[in-house]
Amino acid sequence: MDAPEATRKRERDESSASSAGHGAGSPGTHGQSPAELRPTADAPPLSREERARGEKPKGSLAFAVVTNDGHPQHVVWLVGAKCIFSQQLPKMPREYIVRLVMDRRHRTLLALRDGRVVGAICYRPFFEQRFAEIAFCAVTSSEQVRGYGTRLMNHLKMAGMRDGITDMLTYADNFATGYFKKQGFTTAICMERRRWKGYIKDYEGGTLMHCAVAPGIDYRNIPGMIRSQRKLLVERIRKLDPAAAAALGLDSASAGSGSGALAPAVSKLPAAKQSQESSAPAAGGSATSSSSSSSSSSSSSSSSSSSSAAGSADATGSPASSSSAAAAGGGTQAVSAPARALSPAEVAVRHLCLHRRLLSLTTDITSIEASWPFREPVNPAEVPGYADAIKEPMDLRTVEEKVRTGQYASAEQYAADIALILDNCRIFNDNHSVFAGCADKVEAVAAARLAKLQQAVDEAEVESQQALPPLPSARGM
Repeated sequence: MDAPEATRKRERDESSASSAGHGAGSPGTHGQSPAELRPTADAPPLSREERARGEKPKGSLAFAVVTNDGHPQHVVWLVGAKCIFSQQLPKMPREYIVRLVMDRRHRTLLALRDGRVVGAICYRPFFEQRFAEIAFCAVTSSEQVRGYGTRLMNHLKMAGMRDGITDMLTYADNFATGYFKKQGFTTAICMERRRWKGYIKDYEGGTLMHCAVAPGIDYRNIPGMIRSQRKLLVERIRKLDPAAAAALGLDSASAGSGSGALAPAVSKLPAAKQSQESSAPAAGGSATSSSSSSSSSSSSSSSSSSSSAAGSADATGSPASSSSAAAAGGGTQAVSAPARALSPAEVAVRHLCLHRRLLSLTTDITSIEASWPFREPVNPAEVPGYADAIKEPMDLRTVEEKVRTGQYASAEQYAADIALILDNCRIFNDNHSVFAGCADKVEAVAAARLAKLQQAVDEAEVESQQALPPLPSARGM
């Protein structure tokens, strides 16, 4: 048998083995056999992203960040990335593509399939400003619709996270905005203008888009993380009230599945929580306690629903009336369900709106000229006696970090921190000092921004989002 015939025979054998599922002993994603990876009634079908991830353990798909450092292999890969950019972006001048790809200030994230470049993202990190500008993003035409574009962006976010990057910006043309929206980009720029203005190049006809890189999230395993959260949520529901879980159809088979069985469970979760609180207050641990406190606060403060960034459900009626109704009915069935429970989509939208509005408000306050004393933490070594006088220091940079990491569950908490900054200034400094004058100016502008932000809330959002409060006094807290 000559060499060409042997090669063709080997290719036919590999093709038949591939159509048969790679054989019984061939490893799949994370060492699982193909039989384990097939969709069943107990497991959701694999997404394109997960199928792309399944190629990495087999050695056929790899990712690498390279720059023009003179290494021969890196230069070869960069030339391959340049060719892909030129083919997929025909309107972009090739000289401009070469200049950016070979620029040593730029980095290129490569998707390598068996050592060959099949996709790439060229970007430039600005470390001091903590953001990165994406210049080019493309996947070769023969490897598209396989999830490589999503995998590239997820690996870019992880690489940026390791370098301290918290935001990403890009100018997308009309054909690319859909892709970037799927990757978490938005046309609402939540970054401070002073951080990016003058650093990135403006493109005519392009749409500036922004994406915040959330710390602590493994973007490479988003589907698995969602399944784990779904499974944990179903287990919590089952612990709160097994009877309610059975009535909702939450059996053990659906706990880890991607079916729609969870949607009615989430919509009826407030009723299950109230039932459990009335019949067995000690059950459910901290989850039940937190929901009980949320119900009490919302019923005693006002008759309207109160919201939080964590998306806790609203309660209608007082706990006392719920308990008496449960006692009269002899069980949990006597508790009436709330008039309207928030859907998962509404919870996500409310959380996102709160995050964006607080981030925008922080940008407005920081841009005030008189806010310069409050932008950075006070160094006790440079200001003697500050640590003794101020027991709870606060500054705008800390507020910004708390907003970005989602530590504010409500607008009241945010307003309290702003008031704490100003009150600390007045406590430590004389009332006629320059710093006290700056505090007065910032307080006036911040209160106006809060009022303006409240007016900008959409009508659909007003029904479920609490009104932004005025600045409280930290001394009276």
